[in-house]
Amino acid sequence: MDIRPADLKDPELLKLFSEHDAHMLDFLGEHRKYYTPYSQAENIGRAWVVYVDGRPAGCAAYRKRAEGVCELKRVFLRPEYRGRGISKELLHIEALFLLLIFPLVRILQNGIQFRGLLA
Repeated sequence: MDIRPADLKDPELLKLFSEHDAHMLDFLGEHRKYYTPYSQAENIGRAWVVYVDGRPAGCAAYRKRAEGVCELKRVFLRPEYRGRGISKELLHIEALFLLLIFPLVRILQNGIQFRGLLA
């Protein structure tokens, strides 16, 4: 497994974002009207792609919401890579990065504040 920062215009990353959107729209069913698919207007600060055996397996990103507050975005693993602990490693790397640039950060995912993310 290899986790690397990704350029926000990287075709592999954009394909993962698109797959994430399709997954979320399917998962949300009748509540899909509340979901916003990816656009550059989201102002994502940084993104990562996780590779398994040289293939892109998933992604994660963040955006700054306010001073000291950022939101995890686009956390996604392709179905065939789920259940292996990969997302835990991906989120661990992302959280360490965020704590370096936002020492007193509150990390949000869908409005829920994570506590003990690095525990």
